[in-house]
Amino acid sequence: MNLAQREQYTREIIHSIRRIMQAGEHYSKELEKSFGISTPQLACIQVLHEQGPLPLSKIAKQIMVNSSTVTGIIDRLEKKDLVARIRDPRDRRMITIELTDTGMKLAENAPP
Repeated sequence: MNLAQREQYTREIIHSIRRIMQAGEHYSKELEKSFGISTPQLACIQVLHEQGPLPLSKIAKQIMVNSSTVTGIIDRLEKKDLVARIRDPRDRRMITIELTDTGMKLAENAPP
């Protein structure tokens, strides 16, 4: 592959990445408008729907963000009554996150 071909190939890759990012932004706006949640919030809801109650650290690992980021996401979902924090009665330091009935309904009707 010569230099001109590599440059053209690089431009095509960058253009494709920009289109993917633009599509992601459009999807996020539509999700917010239709369901009142962000893409990261939906990712948390989907993980909880698929795997059941989880600690914050496992949710963070599943959606590939820091635990501190998930804490903020879960705070917002809790305010919307979509998730609940549940303390382990044997070890009150352990907290799991689970979907509420409202969160479960949203998970069942949300887009992929």
